[in-house]
Formats: sequence, structure tokens, C-alpha cells
Amino acid sequence: MAKTKILIAIDEPAWAKTIVQTAYNLIDRKNSEITLLNVVETNIAEENLFYSEPEKFIKHEAGKSDFALLEYFLENSDVDYKGFIYKEGNAAETIIKIVENEKYDLTVVGSHNKSALERIFLGSVTHKITRYAKSSVLVINNRCNIEIDSLKPFSIIMGVDISQDSFYMAENLWKFIDINRAQVTLLNVTVPPSLVIPPDAYIYMNLEEIIKEAAIVSENILENVSNKLKDSKINVVKKYHLVGDAASTILDEADAINHNFIAVGSHSSGDISRWLLGSVSTKVYEHARQPVLII
Repeated sequence: MAKTKILIAIDEPAWAKTIVQTAYNLIDRKNSEITLLNVVETNIAEENLFYSEPEKFIKHEAGKSDFALLEYFLENSDVDYKGFIYKEGNAAETIIKIVENEKYDLTVVGSHNKSALERIFLGSVTHKITRYAKSSVLVINNRCNIEIDSLKPFSIIMGVDISQDSFYMAENLWKFIDINRAQVTLLNVTVPPSLVIPPDAYIYMNLEEIIKEAAIVSENILENVSNKLKDSKINVVKKYHLVGDAASTILDEADAINHNFIAVGSHSSGDISRWLLGSVSTKVYEHARQPVLII
């Protein structure tokens, strides 16, 4: 069996340790290989920082010596470490091109949680990678506070729906996690009938029957996804469905039950409504306190 190829993109030295250790805690180390990547942004913003705040810029660059400690950690760990790549250029474009050319299975990136306005006018490296990189993506935002013992089990809440993306996720989750320690909870969120049925139509419909049928569909989805995960020897500890907004409900449940990771599918980027409004996966990783695995 070929090992899972993982590219970990790091930039800020102080944050790089969290990104690397979080990925290290999630993956099946014996069946994974890791490459580190640091892209030096050659853009106007970097030049302005150099001229306006040279001391801050020099301190930031000097901090990159900390990357050597990460290399030492990986070289002496039980994962296959392939080395460190340094590049100059546009970060998002460089990462996306390397992922495609070298056929990485998983890209690990940090998220600075830019606002929607900042993403529109300035762009977001993470946002571009989650949309255009030809791999699964693990997003680790700067709100994450990872305190996972590398030898203990960890929990994943996995949001599923009726789409093929959820079944693809179930078939491929095993590639990216240590199945011997992972404890997976499945959650299906259905839209409230009031949001899809016009009030004028209530008189012609049996809402109680519609709600019952929706619950049956949810149970079938959860059972089918659970079976696919069990085929990969993944431990499913719980499966349930709720009514509400998908992204918000997944986030609330992840916090309420203190899950360590969130897993969601990545829907097609060709849907114009998702481009304008934002997909569930985008909303989840932008607001999650946990690392988010997008398959």
C-alpha cells in the first residue's frame, strides 16, 4: 500500500510547531510521508513591512531558524520525513502547483481567519487552497489549542449529508487518520421544513409526515456512511441527526462535546451559489476552534 503523501505548509515560526504537531497527532505515521514547505511571499505587503518596520521583519525572518527544530523532530519521529522545500513567490499559487505536480494526498495549512471583506479584497491563502488544491486539506486556525496526547485516542465529529461527497469522504477518511486511535461521531443536519416550504403551502401538506420522512432519510444516510467507515476498520462511536443550519450545528456540536477534530466533505466549486454564499466546509473551518479536515 502506497503511503499517504502529506505537504505541510508553514510560514510563521511560532505557529509552525502547532501546525506540524497537530498533523502529526492525526495521521497514521507508519503509512504517511511528510514534506515541509515554506513559501517566502514576494509581494508588495512584504516589501512594505521591510521598509516600514525593519526590526519586526528581521525578527520574523530570524525566527525561521526554529524550523530546524521541527526538522529535527520529524527526522527522529516514526514518520517518513522527506525534507524541507523553500520557495519564493505567491504562496497560494505555489502551494497549489506543488500539490498538483507532486500529487500530494493531503495539504496542511494554517488559517489566519481573515474576515469576508479581507478575503474579497486581499485574498486568503487558505481559502484558495481549500477551493483549488487537488488534494484533501487539513486547516489549522490560530484559535486552535491542541493538547492531544500522541498515544491517546482522539475524537472526530464528521458532518455528512446525502451528497456523493459524504460517501467519498467515508471511503477515504482512513488515508488521513490513525484509525487505531480515532473515535468518529457522525452527524447529519437537515434543513427545517419552514425554510424550504412556503407558508402558503402548509395547508396542502402534512408537516409531521414530512419531518418523519426526513428523519428516516437521515438515519439511512448515517447507517450507510457508518458502514463504509467500518469497512475501513474505523471506530464509529455515535451517529445522530439534528435540524438546523449545517455549519452552525456542526460547530456547536463540536464545541459542546469537546471533539478534537472536525471532518467535512468538499462540495464542487462550480456551484455559483456556494461561491457567493460560502460552502458548509468554508464556514466550518473559518469559525471552528478545532482543526478541520476537508476531504
